[in-house]
Amino acid sequence: MKRILAALVAGLMVGAIAAAHATLPPGPAKSADEKAAEARKAAAEKAKEADLLDKAQDKAVANHKKNGGASMRAGKRKIEGASVDTDKQAAAAPTPGPNASNGPGADHAEEISPRHEPTREQEATAMPLPGQATGEL
Repeated sequence: MKRILAALVAGLMVGAIAAAHATLPPGPAKSADEKAAEARKAAAEKAKEADLLDKAQDKAVANHKKNGGASMRAGKRKIEGASVDTDKQAAAAPTPGPNASNGPGADHAEEISPRHEPTREQEATAMPLPGQATGEL
């Protein structure tokens, strides 16, 4: 009984491997009419995308003209009825870190070499290495 079961399992494995490595025959060759139809369809899609891009750009320009580029304007602006000088706000605001323009992520500006002796604060907050004992039991 075990031999029969082993033979069936082996046959299934061989069949699965053969099916995984099998290749399908190439499809029928396309006629010139089918190729031309695909080219027309691709050209129409490209033209539609270009038209949508033009419309979006025109809308962005109209919005910029309508709002006068308010987000780019420096100086005074009204916030809740009060006049606020944005230049003073910018001077009072903390300067962003070196990676702020790149968005969230690791800041490698202050990397240290492996030979660097860590401070007590760094030692206290350091993560243990894999397999390293934490000392807490």
